[in-house]
Amino acid sequence: MLLIHFLYSKQFGYTSHPSKLFGSFFITSIWIAKSLLKGHSPSPMDGKRKIASGPKLGDEMSVLAIAARLKLLREALDWSQTVMAQRIGVQLSTWNNYELAVSPIPWRTALKLCTVTGASLDWIYRNERGLMPVNLMEKIEELGATG
Repeated sequence: MLLIHFLYSKQFGYTSHPSKLFGSFFITSIWIAKSLLKGHSPSPMDGKRKIASGPKLGDEMSVLAIAARLKLLREALDWSQTVMAQRIGVQLSTWNNYELAVSPIPWRTALKLCTVTGASLDWIYRNERGLMPVNLMEKIEELGATG
C-alpha cells in the first residue's frame, strides 16, 4: 500500500512531508480500499470526471453538457477534432479530453474557441442561444435533433 500511495502522490503532483506520510498513507489506503470495494479502480479524480456518451444538455452548466456542446459545435462546423485543436491552439488529446468531459475547457481556451468559431461563451457554458450566429445555431440544433 505504501508503494501505491507513493505512485498516486507522484502521478497527481502532491507530495507529503516525511512526518505526515503515515497519516496521508492511512487516508490514501482507506480511500483506495473504498474505491476497490465499489468495483472500480481508484483515482483522485473520482466523482469529478465522467465520460460523455452523447449530448446531454439537461444540466446546462455541467461538464458533460459543456462537452456535448463543444462536440456539437465542432460537428456543426464540419471540422475534425484535429482541425479544431489546431485552430484553437491545443493538442489533439486536450481537445478530445474536453469533448469527453475528462477535463473542463478553461475559459481562456473557450474564449479562443469563440474567436475562431463565432460561438458565444454564454452558449458554451450556459446554453444561452441569444448571441449565437443564426446559421451556426440552426446547424447545431439540426445535429442535436439527429445526434
